[in-house]
Amino acid sequence: MIRTAAHNALPLKECGSLPGTCGAFLLLAKPGIVAAVTLSGFAGMVLAGRGLPEAAVALPCLSSLLLMATGSALINSVLDHRMARPEADRRPPGAGRGAALICAALTIASLALNPRVVLLLSVAALSYALIYTIFLKPFTHWAAVFGGVPGALPVLIGSAAVAPVPDRACLTLFLILLVRPSGLFGRVLERKA
Repeated sequence: MIRTAAHNALPLKECGSLPGTCGAFLLLAKPGIVAAVTLSGFAGMVLAGRGLPEAAVALPCLSSLLLMATGSALINSVLDHRMARPEADRRPPGAGRGAALICAALTIASLALNPRVVLLLSVAALSYALIYTIFLKPFTHWAAVFGGVPGALPVLIGSAAVAPVPDRACLTLFLILLVRPSGLFGRVLERKA
């Protein structure tokens, strides 16, 4: 049984059927964010490799990014609900599945890619699922500023998969993602305006 949060933090409801379970995962996994993260990683590979990456690198890298982003989103969604409704069940069912997806991402990356990719994937997952969600989001509206970092890291992850050193184009794209209106410095500028 999976519990799912509705669009705007409505109470959780039970999903017993397979379509209901799939819909619950889709809702909790934030597919738009996952797609953007995966696309950013692909852009990093293309920029760093000066063209389309080889399938032997692209498939494990994109798979790792997809699994890491999905797992982190599941953990974020479940913990958000737990913080909003402290009386809810103490064992959030989606958090374990999210952790399993992150472990799968790190396993694929460690078997098929280099240690820098594994390190960057770990930093992205930990900074989003734990630091942002647990330690910052409940206490300050400035948490969204920090949330821009794991959102921009996939560019460097993709770059790390194909090149030993991040090039200027990848670092520039990373900074653009931080400065964009919903990124790190963009949020700071919104607050000052």
